[in-house]
Amino acid sequence: MPEALLSSPTMTFDKWFPPHNADETPSLFNISLDQVVSGLNSGQFTSVQLVRAYKARGDEVDHIFRSVIGWNPDAEAIARELDLERANTGPRSIFHGVPLKLKDNTMTLDNVPSTCGSTVLVGIQFEQEATVVQKLRQAGAIVVGKCNMTEFAGFRSTNGPTAWSPRGGQATGIFYPNMKAFGSSSGSAIATGLGITFASLGTETVSSIVGPAERSAVVGFKPTKQLVNTYGVIPVSNRQDTIGPLTRNVRDAAQILSIIVESSNDYVTDMDAIDMGNIKIGLLRKPGDFDEHRMTVFSDIADSLREMSAGVVDNVSLAGLQEYESLSEHDKSVAIKTDPAECYPSWNVEIMERANATDMRDASYLRALEKQCYFETAGGIEGAIDCSGCHVLLAPGGSLITQALAAMAGSPAISLPVGFYPEETHVTHDDHTGQVLTAPNIPFSVYLYSKRFNEAVLLRVAEEIERLTGMVEKRRPYQVPQLDLKDFV
Repeated sequence: MPEALLSSPTMTFDKWFPPHNADETPSLFNISLDQVVSGLNSGQFTSVQLVRAYKARGDEVDHIFRSVIGWNPDAEAIARELDLERANTGPRSIFHGVPLKLKDNTMTLDNVPSTCGSTVLVGIQFEQEATVVQKLRQAGAIVVGKCNMTEFAGFRSTNGPTAWSPRGGQATGIFYPNMKAFGSSSGSAIATGLGITFASLGTETVSSIVGPAERSAVVGFKPTKQLVNTYGVIPVSNRQDTIGPLTRNVRDAAQILSIIVESSNDYVTDMDAIDMGNIKIGLLRKPGDFDEHRMTVFSDIADSLREMSAGVVDNVSLAGLQEYESLSEHDKSVAIKTDPAECYPSWNVEIMERANATDMRDASYLRALEKQCYFETAGGIEGAIDCSGCHVLLAPGGSLITQALAAMAGSPAISLPVGFYPEETHVTHDDHTGQVLTAPNIPFSVYLYSKRFNEAVLLRVAEEIERLTGMVEKRRPYQVPQLDLKDFV
């Protein structure tokens, strides 16, 4: 195996992470669904103890990271009922009694508001819960709270900071002080990466699941657009909005996906049935200007996949790339100018105002829709896969152009952590916010794409890369909770 996959840069954070003992209660920092289910079924711990531990861990550190916007005050009572149900009639599913968090744009009827991070929506009452929430509750999952997000999923202003909302404040990354978190599902990714929730759901219009996942070194899975019902998620784009899981490993993402989809697919069974030797993988090196460290790891992964797959096709191209790059930007959005917490006019509402001004009968709008159809098919991800004869495309990073093309097509995508920047990395800052962009210990991911409804093959390749890199055990946030499940059992 290539050397870059066998070792990571030396980190200085090991004091936080004592060696794992298989006989001990598992740590919530890296616990898998299999471990949760085993512990609950054997009586090693209860759902009440899980809820208490996750709440305490969040209370301990989340004032630093601001990933959680609201905790469900009824979570422990719900957990107690589910513990009794398990004892009396058995679990409803593998998610029976498992605590999860939602993004703050997902409607619930519990005692946690759904506000898209905005003060404007505080107090709004919904008639029905989001479809995905209903599915999670039917499976016995416990919705313990809502995660912070970029206000209105980033479709408010052209100059507002990412991962900021007037309700939740500024969320920051977990691998370096004042680290910038990318994308509107940042709170979901941060909470999962810290182990203050087992997993979370995010939403994506463009890059808002996969981007935040990269910055938190977790798995971000954006499923095919039509696969998960988005009813009850405060919308940005009916053409592109999706809901997907953020987890610490690929298999757990597949398990959650199996619960929330409209079909009866079991994605774990489906991915396990796929032979890597039958999969052809295309390398999507453009667009993007990626640094040497990232490209070295990418090349090593490609070399390993070449040995175990049906082949690797290098330099796969996107037919519509140059045309897309030449387009003028089409922003979307809706309006807020009164509440001081909204920081207007410092952070404008230009995206919303442009959206309100759009005439959907206008010829330029109709031409843009026609062009989008090209990018959805021959000009984008789907066309590149068809022309190359590949099943999966692998990219060394998350170019926003590639993310946009995948979003327009409704194609599935995964961001998968594969490495961290070494100690000699120069620290750089965002010119607008002053937050840290690159620094030692900050993670980076590869991105995988496939055709619509080809989730299983995407998951299969992602899990193989996860096995090659061993990244599940390598995450080292600069600050983690010291309280753990063992303190509540």
